[in-house]
Amino acid sequence: MTLSRYLPFLEFSFQFGINRIDISYKLFSQGFDNTEMHHIEVNVENDRAIPLTETGYRSEIFPMQKGKILTKEEILDWFYEKNGNKQLTLF
Repeated sequence: MTLSRYLPFLEFSFQFGINRIDISYKLFSQGFDNTEMHHIEVNVENDRAIPLTETGYRSEIFPMQKGKILTKEEILDWFYEKNGNKQLTLF
């Protein structure tokens, strides 16, 4: 199976200040033993800079235990922490 055929676990958008943020979270590749690599992509509307990204785009690839999937709340917690705001605000 090619990587482009992996379907997202989760895709959502939300408002961060005046910016619309689009998040895509999916499997990136199979790992070793009991792990796999996951991928979060962040796109900011109109490529605007925010603390997380000066270009309006950020990509994070990280290992996860096979079968574990982050929740929307966990992704938002990560996003707000990377932006210097540890308080979770759902929109």
